[in-house]
Amino acid sequence: MAQKLTTDEKILNAFSKLLEENGYTETTTKKIAQAAGVNESTLFRHFKDKEQLVKELVQKYMSDIDTANAGFIASGDIVSDLMQVAEIYNQFVETHKALFLIGMRDSFQFPKLKEMIIQLPMKLKKILISRMTEMKRSGEINELVNVDITAANYITLILGHALIQNIYTGTGLDISQTDFVQKNVRNFAEYLK
Repeated sequence: MAQKLTTDEKILNAFSKLLEENGYTETTTKKIAQAAGVNESTLFRHFKDKEQLVKELVQKYMSDIDTANAGFIASGDIVSDLMQVAEIYNQFVETHKALFLIGMRDSFQFPKLKEMIIQLPMKLKKILISRMTEMKRSGEINELVNVDITAANYITLILGHALIQNIYTGTGLDISQTDFVQKNVRNFAEYLK
């Protein structure tokens, strides 16, 4: 038997879906309530406003980053490890597409939105720095590599790919996940040895 969703979960799921389809501005509280199957007054009893809904999604996704990090098992080979990180992150972006898309579409217009969403790649950067520092200590990564810059570059590489996959599909810019990991991530990792 499927588990029944709470009112909060229904509202957050509806909000997430509408963000993907319409962006932040066009996703009204009326549309959210309707998609969640609740009254608008019920929505406001659970969440103060759309900003609070974004905060809740960010917190949920931050928790999912911790879960993904806990599922990462280092192999001792930088190429395999960074390929695994790219696969995990791509799946994470696909699962949580709404926040990444509004980060691209709407964060310039809404600075508070940008402040909330930037937490996601910053958390990933912190995790990568920690992982890469361990890899550097074990000799998996060259001792001359600056892990702070390398983590930022790696996030740019994998986040850029994920966003292009979702925004510019069918343009020739969208490289399959397999080709991306096998070629770009492999080359990036080889450079770090």
